[in-house]
Amino acid sequence: MNILFIMYNIFDIRNGVSNKYINFIKSIENNNNNNISFIMTKNENNKDNTYTDFFNTKIYYTKGINIPFYDKIKIPHINIDLIKSIIKDEKYIIIFNGEFFWLYETLIDIKKKYNITLYPSWHTDYEEYFKKYVSNKININYMMNILYDNLKYKIFNGIIVTGEYTKNKFLKYTDNIFNANELCIDNFDFLKIDKYIKGETVNFIYCGRVSIEKNIDEIFDILNNIDSLSNNYIKIDINIHIIGGGPYLETLKSKYINNVNNVNNVHFYNELKYDEILTIYKKLDNRIFIMCSETETFGKAPMEAGLTGIPIFIKNFNNIKFMYNDKNAFIYETRFDFINNLMYFLNLSNRKKTEFIENSVNNINKYDQKIIFHEWEQFLLSNYNKPKEYSEQIINKTKFKKILNLIQCSMNIISD
Repeated sequence: MNILFIMYNIFDIRNGVSNKYINFIKSIENNNNNNISFIMTKNENNKDNTYTDFFNTKIYYTKGINIPFYDKIKIPHINIDLIKSIIKDEKYIIIFNGEFFWLYETLIDIKKKYNITLYPSWHTDYEEYFKKYVSNKININYMMNILYDNLKYKIFNGIIVTGEYTKNKFLKYTDNIFNANELCIDNFDFLKIDKYIKGETVNFIYCGRVSIEKNIDEIFDILNNIDSLSNNYIKIDINIHIIGGGPYLETLKSKYINNVNNVNNVHFYNELKYDEILTIYKKLDNRIFIMCSETETFGKAPMEAGLTGIPIFIKNFNNIKFMYNDKNAFIYETRFDFINNLMYFLNLSNRKKTEFIENSVNNINKYDQKIIFHEWEQFLLSNYNKPKEYSEQIINKTKFKKILNLIQCSMNIISD
């Protein structure tokens, strides 16, 4: 297969969704039948040798534009001549970020002329992001309808998503959907089941992006008031560990690093590599992972923590039922739910704690990259030889230009 990826600067970010695509590209490069190319933005401080581990992938650099809710991500300006020079007259699959609405016109023009298959990749819940960051400036529903219509009229051959909740939202427009939920199991090849001995400090851990939609304040609210919330039934010493970087990190530090009554210590680690995260998980005892996010499409960090034997306490959100149940995670709605779950877990016998952790690990192993990447490649291959079929009913250049103007005005996009 010939595959062209058009995405943001994933080789600079290297975590989360970026890590998924980096490892997927590595995986499919090992198949000699695949020819991989990549159009991406590049930060000025990076050199070509940053990408030597992708030596089989042809990388084409282009200018980028910033978006408001990701401070490091730059999305590419697409030059139609560049795409033509890459695909020539060959058959190609093009995979691109589905939220890059302003690329649609160019990609559809390419599809009308060349034998290509188009797959938008939709990896997060953008309705929630836009509500929080640009709610008064742009109509996300209008933009989403463009994506839906392109799927409905088969201009796009299908869609790649992260999360069963997201997949279900698209099913009424196309059944040609692949859910690319995955974990790099090899990054967390260490398992320890803690004893949680009464009187020893309990280490509560959050790992992930530090931004407002992650609702990290709630972690401090619960743990700082744990005595009163439990009517003094829980008497434990508490450490809080916040692993990750993001636009809310400095605010979080200023609010809590010296201002938490019932917490012994608060540790901020900023953004770390996987081996550094694993080192922390190994070092700590009596560990509990807590995530209070208001929206998640998958949520890798709790599953990665779970692989090391850390019990997962996670707030109920739209995708939760597809991944967790009461046999492998503690799901809570309110602060009091959290406290009740915590009391229940701490009072379990060691045998029951071990059984719970083993259930959690078995659940998480279903998302091993080795399994998911093979299925993903087969999904692409199964549609590679299908005849080109679509209706041009929805192709409307005025609509695309309106979207571009909306985005430029609302986000103050500035070219490099």
